[in-house]
Amino acid sequence: KRDPRSSWGWIAVIMLSPFLGPLIYFFFGINRVKSRGQKLLEKMPFSLSEGCSLRDEHSCDMERAQIPMDMPEALVPKAWLDDAIYGRPRYKGHRITPRHTGDQAYPAMLEAIYNSHQNVHLGFYIFEPADGAMRFIDDLTRAHERGCDVRVVIDGVCGFKPFGKSAYSLLNERGVNCRRFLRPSLIPPSMNINLLCHHKNLIVDKKFGFTCGINISAMPLYESYHPDL
Repeated sequence: KRDPRSSWGWIAVIMLSPFLGPLIYFFFGINRVKSRGQKLLEKMPFSLSEGCSLRDEHSCDMERAQIPMDMPEALVPKAWLDDAIYGRPRYKGHRITPRHTGDQAYPAMLEAIYNSHQNVHLGFYIFEPADGAMRFIDDLTRAHERGCDVRVVIDGVCGFKPFGKSAYSLLNERGVNCRRFLRPSLIPPSMNINLLCHHKNLIVDKKFGFTCGINISAMPLYESYHPDL
């Protein structure tokens, strides 16, 4: 553990419960996703850490890396990561429109999916097929049927529905490529319920992107709270 507070917390759990504490740490304290990611990084043909400071013009080719000289220093590591993975130029002129609650966000998201031509990539923490949220399943299905590359990822824990059909089941029944992120299972044992996927993103045709603070369910449709920006 790199975080001292986390380390001391787990030490206290183990000392207070010598028999049960180590077992709890084994299931909930080890970040297995990060461990597997580190092993994959060791096998990569390039290093994401071989970057350089923006201020050091002689140690790297800034034009080749396509990193603007006026980019904030805090964004440089992400810029190097983007170059290593995508290798595509950056563009200016992006527009950002804040949308409050599902009353404003859902129509814009559904319109983007409805008008999609190439691909629709959606990843959400909670996706409940109820009320207006069912329109997402219908529009994702239509996009898939007209030839779009539709891919959906739902958190394996919060996407579980004990009664009735879940969004995962409905989408797969309709042929849509839907996966669950770290779904708990007994065989083989997988109990990574402390590593939930809280992402709420929608990308359409590589042109329109939505990053949200709400999930796809009935609740955001009826919220009237509008925070001040």
